[in-house]
Amino acid sequence: MKKTILSIIISLAVLYSCKLKEDTSIVNPVDSLKVTSIKVIAPNGGESIPEGSSYQIKWSGTGTSKVKIQFSQDNGTSWSLVVDSLSNTGVYNWFPVPNIISNQCRIIIATLDNKYSDISDNVFSIVRNSNKSLKITSPKEKDEWEAGSAKEIKWFSSGIDSVKLEYTTNNGNKWNLIAVDKKNTGIYYWEPVPNTPSTLAKVRILDAKDGVVSTESSIFTILPEPKLKVLSPNGGEKILSGTSRKIEWISENIESVKLAYTTNNGFSWNTIIESTPSTGFYVWENVPNINSQLCKVRVYDAKDGEPNDVSDSTFTITNQISQTLEITSPNGGEKWQAGTNQQITWTSSGVAKVKLEYTTNNGLTWNTIIDQHQNTGAYEWNVPNAFSTQCLIKISDAADGDPVDQSNGNFKIAPKAELKILKPNGGETWVAGVIDTIKWSSAGVENVMLEFSPNNGTNWYTIVEKTPSSGKYLTSFTAPSNQYKIRITDKENGSPQDESDGTFSVTEEPKITVLSPNGNEEWYAGSSNTIKWKSSNIENVKIEYTTNNGATWNLITASTPSTGAYSWNSIPNISSLQCRIRISDAKDGIPSDVSDDNFTIVNPGTQLIRVTKPNGGEEWIAGSTQVITWDASGISDVKIEYTLNNGISWNTITNSTPSTGFFTWSQLPAVSSTNCKIRISDAKDNSPSDESDTFFSIQPEPSIIIVTPNGGEVWSSGTSKEIRWTSENVSNVKIEYTTDGGANWATIVQSTPSIGYYTWTNIPSINSLQCKVRISDASDGNPFAISANNFTITNQIVKTIRIISPNGGEVWREKQTKTITWDSKGINKVNIDFTINNGISWNSVVKDLPSTGSYDWQIPANINSSQCKVRISDAENGEPNDESNSPFSILVTPEISRITYPYSGASIIAGESIVIRWESKGIKKVKIEYNRNNINEPSDWFTLVDSVDNTGAYTTSFKYDPNATSYVVRISATDGSASLMSGSFYVTPPPTITILYPNGNEQWLASKPNASTSDLNNYHPYEIKWKSTHVSKVKIEWSTNGGGKWYTVPGADSTESDGIFVWAPGRSETVRPDSSDNCLIRISSLSGPSDISDNPFSIHESKKIRLTRPNNGEDFYPPDDLTNPKPSDKWPMLIEWKSYAVSSVNIYYSLDNGITWGTLATNYQSTGAFSWDFVFGALADTRVSSQGLIKIVDASDNKIWDTNDIPFYLNIKKVSGKILENKQEKVNLKK
Repeated sequence: MKKTILSIIISLAVLYSCKLKEDTSIVNPVDSLKVTSIKVIAPNGGESIPEGSSYQIKWSGTGTSKVKIQFSQDNGTSWSLVVDSLSNTGVYNWFPVPNIISNQCRIIIATLDNKYSDISDNVFSIVRNSNKSLKITSPKEKDEWEAGSAKEIKWFSSGIDSVKLEYTTNNGNKWNLIAVDKKNTGIYYWEPVPNTPSTLAKVRILDAKDGVVSTESSIFTILPEPKLKVLSPNGGEKILSGTSRKIEWISENIESVKLAYTTNNGFSWNTIIESTPSTGFYVWENVPNINSQLCKVRVYDAKDGEPNDVSDSTFTITNQISQTLEITSPNGGEKWQAGTNQQITWTSSGVAKVKLEYTTNNGLTWNTIIDQHQNTGAYEWNVPNAFSTQCLIKISDAADGDPVDQSNGNFKIAPKAELKILKPNGGETWVAGVIDTIKWSSAGVENVMLEFSPNNGTNWYTIVEKTPSSGKYLTSFTAPSNQYKIRITDKENGSPQDESDGTFSVTEEPKITVLSPNGNEEWYAGSSNTIKWKSSNIENVKIEYTTNNGATWNLITASTPSTGAYSWNSIPNISSLQCRIRISDAKDGIPSDVSDDNFTIVNPGTQLIRVTKPNGGEEWIAGSTQVITWDASGISDVKIEYTLNNGISWNTITNSTPSTGFFTWSQLPAVSSTNCKIRISDAKDNSPSDESDTFFSIQPEPSIIIVTPNGGEVWSSGTSKEIRWTSENVSNVKIEYTTDGGANWATIVQSTPSIGYYTWTNIPSINSLQCKVRISDASDGNPFAISANNFTITNQIVKTIRIISPNGGEVWREKQTKTITWDSKGINKVNIDFTINNGISWNSVVKDLPSTGSYDWQIPANINSSQCKVRISDAENGEPNDESNSPFSILVTPEISRITYPYSGASIIAGESIVIRWESKGIKKVKIEYNRNNINEPSDWFTLVDSVDNTGAYTTSFKYDPNATSYVVRISATDGSASLMSGSFYVTPPPTITILYPNGNEQWLASKPNASTSDLNNYHPYEIKWKSTHVSKVKIEWSTNGGGKWYTVPGADSTESDGIFVWAPGRSETVRPDSSDNCLIRISSLSGPSDISDNPFSIHESKKIRLTRPNNGEDFYPPDDLTNPKPSDKWPMLIEWKSYAVSSVNIYYSLDNGITWGTLATNYQSTGAFSWDFVFGALADTRVSSQGLIKIVDASDNKIWDTNDIPFYLNIKKVSGKILENKQEKVNLKK
C-alpha cells in the first residue's frame, strides 16, 4: 500500500505543474504529501457521488488543529480547492458536489503547514444527478457591480448538461443573453459587466436544453462605469515650488479620488492626498521644493485604484526664482463686442515687458495686439471686428517668449452692433388687415424687439417682444392712420435702436358685400332683376355670375360705377339651382364678394332639385340631430334617403315631407361610416332626384379629456402656459377657468380649434389654490371636461427656469462648442449640469453663472451617449430647476486610433486562430481587410469580414502564401468615417512535428534505476527520432497506458528540435515505466504542433523467450509415402516461439531429455518460427525418441532461453498411449 501511495505521490509531482485552474491558495500536493498521519476514509475509491448533492468527506488523524481539502477530476493531473481551512473534526459536509462528471476523481486532505496529508487510495466518480436543480449563489442581494468590471456569476446545479445565462435591468420585464455555458462549470466570468446602470438588475440561469429548470438571483445594482481624465497639469506647464496649483480632472461615477505625482516620468510616485471628493479639481498647496522636468500627476479612484489617468506629457516643477505670467481677464466665457474698449488683465512676477496676442480660431493662428508693453498688469484693447466664439488671449515675456499663458477658456467677440430699418421707412402706404413685411439690416445683434407707433412716436406698442434678427418680419395693422412708424431694438442690450425715418400710412381696407341675390332667391330666365351691393374705397366694380356654384364664372359687366345697384336685363335662358353673383374691384379684382348662398334661375314650369347639405366632407355625430337642406323648384313634396356604403343600398329617412328646403333629421343612427350620402327626390315619382356630391361621415360621439392643468400645478400670474387636452369629434372648444373650485367660471377663449393645446397668455394677477380649467365644445357646451383636481395661480414672485435647448433629440459631438439656452424668472445665477446616463449621475458644466439665458458650452472629449440631458438650477439653493424634456446625443468623433495586434513585425503562424485587436470610438460596425503585397493595388486587398460589430476584437486566421513578403490589416468604419492600417507583419508556415521512432510495435527494455552507461546489461538507451519544421524546441513525454497519463522524458521538457533524443526508459524517471505493451511517445512544441506514436510500442523490464511448439508432448514421424511425401503437422517439425527484445536466437534439440544437445541454428533471426526437416534435411535425425526437447536461446545472452514443458516424440507414432510401428528402417534405407 505504501509503495502504491508513493507511486501516486511521485506521479502527482510530475504532473502538478500543468494546472487547469490557477489558484495561489492551492498547495502543490508533492509538497504536502510527506507523512501519511492523516488518512482519507471517504471518498477513498469506487464511490459514485451525484453532482449537486451533499456528501460527507471523512478522514482520521490527530495532532493538528486545521486542515485543507482539495479535489481532482483527472486523477491528480490538476487540483482545485474545496476548503482552505477548517477544524480537524474528521468530517466535512461537501455541498454542493461540483457538476463535473468524471470517473477520475480523488480527494487530498493536508494540514495547513503541509506536514501531514493523504489522498484517496483509488479514484471515485461524480455522476449525473437524476434530479434537475439550479441555484444561483452570486450575485447576491444588494451586491453592487460596476459596469465595465469582471465579475463571477456562480451557481450550483444537478442533472443539467449546459446552462443559459441572462440578465435583466428592469426586474425581469426584459431578459438579455449573457452566454451559454455548454460545460455547466458552475462559474462564469462576466466581462465586461454591461454599461446599463440599474438598481433592478438580476441574473437568471436556465437549463439550456429546454429552460424548464431555472433560477433567478436577488435584485442587485449595476453601477455606471467609472471614468477619469486628467485635464491639468497635462504637459508643458512650469510650476514654482512653494506655490499652489489647481489639479483638474473630469470623472464619472467616482466619489473620491487619490492624487499622486512623479518627478521621474512614472518610475516612482508620491502621494499628494489619499482621498478627496471627486469635484473635478484640487488645490495642491505648497508644491514640493524640487527641480524636475519629468513631472506628471496621476488621479486614481480612491476606492480601488481603478480607473486612473496620468498627465499626457511631462511638466516642470522648479524651485528656482522664476518668471510667471497668468491672464485673469478674459479667461473664458466673456462676450466682448467689436469696436469697444476692454481691459486685458494679468498677474505676473519677474517680467518687465509683455507681448499680447489674440486668436479667433482656438489657437490655430495668433494675431499680435502689441509687441512690447510695460508690465502694468493691464492693457486697454480696442476689440477688432472679428466675430468668433473661439477667442483666446495669449501673454508672454516680450524678451524671449517665456513664460507664457493664455486664457483658460474661450471668450466671444461679437461684431459691432448695428440696426437699420429698411421698410417701412417713410412714405409707404399699407392697407389695414393686409400682411406685409418689415425689413431691416443688422450686425452683432442676435434678437430684436419690434414696436409700432400709430401717432408718430407719441405711443409705442409691441409687435413682437423677441425674435431672431433675421432681417424681416411679417405683420399687419388694423387701424387707419397716416402717422405710423416702426422701431427696432437689440433685445439683449437695449442698444442699438432705430426707427422709421419718416411716417407711413395705413389706409382703410377696401370692402365689397353682395346684398342681392344673396341666396335662395328664384329669378326667371328672360326677366330683369336688380343686383345690389355695398362697398367702401372702390370706384368701379366687375360683376359675374355662376350656374355651377363657382366652378366657372360668366361676365355680366366688366366695369360699372360702384353705386350699389345694377339692373341685370334679360337674364339668360338657363335652369340652375347653383347660381351665385360675384362682385369685385374692376381695377385688380381685390377685394371681392360672392353671394352667401345659391339662388335659382329657372324657366317657368321646370322641376329642379339639388342637395346642399350634407354635400360632402361634413362630419356628423351619431345620435345628434342634423338639418338636411336642399334647393328645389317646381316640386311640392320630397322623399329623403341615406346610404352608408356609397349607394350600394339606401335607407329611407322620410317617404314624403313638404319641399321647404330643409328637414330636421333627429337621432342619427349609431353607426360609423365615411361613405355616407343623402338622396332627395320628388316624392310623387322619384324624379328628379339629387344626391350629395361627395361623402360625408357619421362619427362616434364627441369627447374631451383634460391633460393639464389637472391638479397640483403652480402657475404664475403674467406668464404663459399651455393648456392641453385630447378630444374626439370636437372641432372647436371653449376654455374657461375658475378660482373658487367651480362656483364661478371666467372665459379664457370663446372658441379655438380643438388641436389639443392652447397657450394661455398673461395669466391673471390672482392668488388662489382652488383653480380649475373647463373645456367644452364651443358649439353647444357638450361634451365638456374639468380639471380632476385643483391647481394654483399666484401673483407672488415665483422663480422659474425653462430649458430651451438642448431639449431632446439634438445630436452634438464631443469637443464642439454649443449654446445652452433657457429662460428664467426671478433668478440671478444658475448652475448648469449635464448627464450622459439619463439622470443617474450628473456632472457640472458651470457654477454661479449669471442667468442671461445662454451659455456657450465646450463639450468635453470622449463622451459617447444617446442618454444626455442638461439640468439648470438656481445657484442659490438648487430650486427651481429644469432639465431637458428628452435625452439628446453627444457622440464621439469617429476614430480608429490604433491597431494593437497584429503589431508591426509580428509573426503569425498560418492557420492558427488569432485575434485582431484595435482601439476606436464612435463607430458601430467595421470592415476588416488584409493585403499581402501591394497596399496600393486594390486587387491585392482581400476582405476578412465585410461588416461586424465594433467590439475591438475579431478572431480569424491567415493562409500561408510563399509569394507574400509581408501582410497588413486595414480596419475601416463601414460608413467610411474612419480607417486605419496596421504595420507590416509576417505569416509563417504552420510548424509540424512527425514522430519516426518509436512509432508502433517496437520492443524496448527498461533500464535499471541510475544504471551506469557502461553497464550494458542494465543500461538500455534508445533513440527517439522525429522530423519537424518551424519548431525550435520540443517537449517529449511518454505514456504506458495508451495516453491516459503522460510523463516527461527526463531532460526533454524543452530540448532542441534536432530530430533525435537518446532515452533510457526507467534510468532517471521518478516514476518507472510499468511493463506495458501500450506505450506511446508524445512530442509537442510551445508553438502548437504535436505528434503521438501512430501505434503502441512495448517497454518491459527484461528480455523474454517463450517456446510455444512443440510444448505438449506432440509426436513427429516421417510421411507414409517416402517417394512422394506430403507435408503435414507431423513432418517437418514446425518450431514456434515468442520473444521480447531478442533479435537473434540459437536453436538446439535433445532426444535424451536434455542430457545432450544438437544444434539446429545459430544467430537465427528471432522471427518466431523455424522448420526442422528431421527426415530429409541436412539436419535429419532418424533416431527414435520419446524424450525430445527443443531449446531457444538468446544468441547474445545465453541466460535468456526456454524449452518445451513436455517432451515430444520423434520418428514414432503415439496413439492413445501406445507406440505404433515406426519407419526407421525405411528411413535408414532411404538414407
